Amino acid sequence: MKHKKLLAVSLFLAIVHFLVGFTILLVSSWFIAASAIAGIGFNYMLPAVIIRALAILRIASGYFSMLFGHQHLLGSLADIRLSVFKSLADNNITARDVSLNALAYQSEEVASIWIAWVGQNAGVLLSISALMFCAVVFTPTLSWPLIVFFSVFSLIYATLVLTTLHNAKRLAKYQKATQLRLIQHIESAPIWHMQNQLQPPQLNSIRKIQNRIQQHTRLAALLTSITSISTLCFILVSHASTHLGNSLFVIIPMALLSVNDWLGRSIESQNKLASYQVANNNIAQLVKESVPISRLNPHVKNVEVSNFKAQNTVMPEVFGTFNIASLSLLVGSSGSGKSRFLQAVAGLIPNQGKRLINHSDMPEGLLNDSLYIEQFPFCLSDTLKSNLLIANPEASDRCLIEALNDVGLGYMSDINQWIGENGRRFSGGEKKRLGLARALLSKANLILIDEPFEALDETNIEIACRQLNTLAQHKIVLVASHIIPRQLKIDQQISLDPPLHSELNKEGAIHYE
Repeated sequence: MKHKKLLAVSLFLAIVHFLVGFTILLVSSWFIAASAIAGIGFNYMLPAVIIRALAILRIASGYFSMLFGHQHLLGSLADIRLSVFKSLADNNITARDVSLNALAYQSEEVASIWIAWVGQNAGVLLSISALMFCAVVFTPTLSWPLIVFFSVFSLIYATLVLTTLHNAKRLAKYQKATQLRLIQHIESAPIWHMQNQLQPPQLNSIRKIQNRIQQHTRLAALLTSITSISTLCFILVSHASTHLGNSLFVIIPMALLSVNDWLGRSIESQNKLASYQVANNNIAQLVKESVPISRLNPHVKNVEVSNFKAQNTVMPEVFGTFNIASLSLLVGSSGSGKSRFLQAVAGLIPNQGKRLINHSDMPEGLLNDSLYIEQFPFCLSDTLKSNLLIANPEASDRCLIEALNDVGLGYMSDINQWIGENGRRFSGGEKKRLGLARALLSKANLILIDEPFEALDETNIEIACRQLNTLAQHKIVLVASHIIPRQLKIDQQISLDPPLHSELNKEGAIHYE
């Protein structure tokens, strides 16, 4: 409600600012013409005072319109982003091609539409009404030429709006495809050196549509100017002689001469309409294409899977039982589906087959009593403390430091240090150990860890094994790895490879003494 009040005040002041500026133009035009023909008794002071007062009112309304407008913009922006976050809660985001800017740049475009487009066009509409009122009251014979002019302008304006919306749909389509290619291009950065003729995503299609929108805007402005000059010439030829000595007559020609200053704002604002349309569509698509995840709350003591696999994969069906106080190792060749199996067990992605929790068949959904540690642990662009607390928000600073010590990151004693955007200050091995620290801090009974030994040296592999063995004394630990350290106390090993391939893989697996 508060944001709506700020919006109403801001729009009102924006319209006042626009109308006052237009009124200053009309009054000053009349004042110049009246001064040229006025007699000795003409009061020059009163119009000058009125113009000065209008100028002060215009400055004040413009300043406070921006003040309230920015307050509304920030509040509206927060509401939009919170609404999107709420819509995406417990959802998997699948629309990677629109998620890149949906919560940053595009949410700003949606929030600013009221000030950037609605306010501008409302001011123009009221200015047209004010000019028609002046013509009807003071110079009735000029009403019909103005009606013709505004009819032609309405046709130009409507055509511009329709073409802008059409181009905005095409722009959204090309931006969607280009953003996906851009994400994939950036993600493939580690192998750029292997591509001799690397070509980044091309933006030609997007630029063509953006140029087309600008061309249509310029054409609409040109046609409006031609129409206003034509109307002005007709009025001067047909009616000037009948209005000699009438200072009010100059109001209409001056309004037509300055048409680019007051009608031009409405034409130029159509670019904002296009940006709003693209942004609004992308945000709506982001929410629409996200996949809901239901949350399940059993206290996990036992997990049984049969005919189990992640949906839409070629991985083999898995049979297995995972009890509390055990460590199971999942092996398989690259691409066999180890990561997706762990994600499916946790309920992060859809599965097929049976998944029994505590001997009861469970529907699809995310197990709250589980923690999945990614192959490349994700880092928040925040402090080290925040990156640890996501595993256990109730953990004390002392517990956080102990977890860091346990995984060999004790030299990071300042848990309030910022770790850089997406953890860029961390090496690959440090991110691995950060993921293991999260596992130590978690209260979840089911711990699923993807490739915990990759990018670690022998000393840190030994530390990781020691901590995983400790976790397995009172939790269910599932580890997917192509590195099999001798120090790891494995209760059972499951291979996702066919039998023949499994034997070959066993020979080629990397073992550490």
